[in-house]
Amino acid sequence: MRISKTALSSAVNFNRALTTSEEKDFKKTTNEALNALNQNDGIRIFKVFQTSLPTNSGQNLGIGKLNSDSAMDYLEYMSLYTASNAIKVFPMGQFPYMPRFEGYYCPYERYSSVIGIDNINFFKLTQSAYGKLLTQDDLKSCTVSDNTSWVDYENELDYKRGVDIKLLFKAYRNMQTQNTLEARKIRHEFENYKSSLTSDTLDRLAIAPFVKNRDRDLFQDFNQSREKKRRFKCYKKTYKNEIDFYKFGKFLALKNLQEAKQGLNKRGLELYGDCPIGFSDDEVFAFPNAFYPENITPGWGFRAINYDEITKEGTEANRLFREKISWHLENFDGIRFDVGWQYFKPKVFEFENDKKYNYQINVNEGEIVDFIERTAKEIKGSDYDTKKLMYECDAGPEDFTMFNWQNRTPVLKSSIKGRTPVITTVYESTTWGNPRFYSAAGVKDYMIGTNNHDSTPLGALSQDKEDDKGNEVVELENIRKNNVKALHQSLGLSEDWLSVPENFVQAKFAELFQAKNHFVFFNDVMGNKNRLDHEGTSAKDYRLKINDSFEEEYHSALQNNQGFNLAQSLKIAMKAQALDKTNPELYAKICKYSAILRENGPKTRQEADLKFNCTV
Repeated sequence: MRISKTALSSAVNFNRALTTSEEKDFKKTTNEALNALNQNDGIRIFKVFQTSLPTNSGQNLGIGKLNSDSAMDYLEYMSLYTASNAIKVFPMGQFPYMPRFEGYYCPYERYSSVIGIDNINFFKLTQSAYGKLLTQDDLKSCTVSDNTSWVDYENELDYKRGVDIKLLFKAYRNMQTQNTLEARKIRHEFENYKSSLTSDTLDRLAIAPFVKNRDRDLFQDFNQSREKKRRFKCYKKTYKNEIDFYKFGKFLALKNLQEAKQGLNKRGLELYGDCPIGFSDDEVFAFPNAFYPENITPGWGFRAINYDEITKEGTEANRLFREKISWHLENFDGIRFDVGWQYFKPKVFEFENDKKYNYQINVNEGEIVDFIERTAKEIKGSDYDTKKLMYECDAGPEDFTMFNWQNRTPVLKSSIKGRTPVITTVYESTTWGNPRFYSAAGVKDYMIGTNNHDSTPLGALSQDKEDDKGNEVVELENIRKNNVKALHQSLGLSEDWLSVPENFVQAKFAELFQAKNHFVFFNDVMGNKNRLDHEGTSAKDYRLKINDSFEEEYHSALQNNQGFNLAQSLKIAMKAQALDKTNPELYAKICKYSAILRENGPKTRQEADLKFNCTV
């Protein structure tokens, strides 16, 4: 079916926020539309960078906190306007002592096996549930301006002036010395947490900064050396306080994360984590036998875990990998595995005399994924839906493909069947990379989205130019042209209509409704044209901050013909499936909300309630 240029107006002025009563009906109507599009049992993810989240007024330490009131309000609000039933964050592990590049706080360079203290909302520590370990006066001098568009990692994490360690140490001392009911209760919780630990991983990581330079091979062949065990015992005694403090930070960070997850679950939203592929230098120090030699690497500047031993009980590779996935399973409803194709068919390289060779790995394809699923059921229960374990498969053909090709026909590999690969439509064409292709190729449970953290935002792609990277015009133009042809084919929209930037953006979102599971990226939803990550080449990498006035920011983006208009995209998707003819009443409701969102008027729920006398 072809939709004419005049069928959907390109002169759109998305502006008015909905009233409280309208929002309730809007949610009911969009759910009905999703059911009509066979989306009722799918996973629909709003993907957000947690450090970018808005902070409560007067409580900005520099980094967004997942369990802040403002963050919760934002995520609930955006779930309404994106029809999401799940939130996915980026890796939340501990940051290295110093970033690899100055000012480059990449979440995929965090530790894999332990959580980071930047996930602690220190203002929560003024509350009874956290022992009242800090006061407002303790925090007052540590905040930065609320009126900023950038994340200030340095205020919290800089090794010279960061406030996180200072605040954490004060809370730790107060926990030890105060005798209030609240302090005794949190002290008891901390002791229970330490008693629950079944390995010495945190002990190893805690002493790493103090001993790795002078005793680098401490844990090399550790289990076979009485002398090394003796040295480790001495270190644990020497650094007893440092180890306890380290564990206290992990305890509080996990407590904050669990509070955030519970808050989202109560709002009907599941929380998905992101499990990074790499390991930090401290993790390599603590478990050297878990890794291949230094000259064998998967790339990205990381050491390669020993994939040959990753599923073998009793090996360090098995222990470290199990701990890595276990802490994610214990604290999230589902997981996206970064560079997930490595778990289907691992690929690493051996460097020798300045030459690069493929290193032979003796692991059956899918064997590691089988291990992940078994571990998930051990931790989450036998009835856990392993479709919530999602594997990034946006790889080049030289790295990985989900298909065996027979006479140019894609045949899905058996190791992928029943699993959830994560893919994007950035590089789609009429013959590749879109919902029609994957469905035709027999991929049933894939998770598809418009964008990723290191690819061009939709708003920039629609105009062939990124605001902060203007040297890719020709490349972007070619990508967009391929996208336009694919959208014309799948949605029946004319290429002329799709050449209008705002139409192109809404059509890209509409295309997702052809898949059972999909995700939208907050950067695209908010209409931002700067990519989140330039891989260390921009001072703005991973620093985009969402303001507390997010309602106004979102509707302003729509007013400027940017961002994600759910009603408009559902309208396109429904018309492409002839639902305007088979379900005209529902289609009319969606058109009604599409028109409401195009009206000039209030940009926040509160303003809309006041203007239209809504008292619900």
